[in-house]
Amino acid sequence: MGSSQGAAVPASYVLGPGDEVVVQVYGAVAITERLTIDREGRVLIPQAGPLTLSGVRLGDAEKVLSAHLRRIYRNFNLVVTMGRVRSAEVFVVGQ
Repeated sequence: MGSSQGAAVPASYVLGPGDEVVVQVYGAVAITERLTIDREGRVLIPQAGPLTLSGVRLGDAEKVLSAHLRRIYRNFNLVVTMGRVRSAEVFVVGQ
C-alpha cells in the first residue's frame, strides 16, 4: 500500500490525521512549510501556533490557514497544495 503522492486530490477531499499539506506564503512574509496533520487533527505552524485542519475540505484549507495567519501577518498571499495523502489499509477477506 503506501501513500498516493502526486495523485490528483479533489477539492472536496476531507483532510485528516496523516495527511500532509504544503503551505506557501508569499508577499510581506515568505514561508514554505510541509505540515503533517497529527493524531489530534492539528498542524503546528511556526510563529503562528497550532491549527486544527482535520475535517476541513482541501478546497477550504487556504481560507482556514489564511485566517489563522492573518492574526499575525499582513499583506501576504497563500497557496495550499496536497503533499502526502494518508494511507488507508484495506483488508480483503473471502475466497
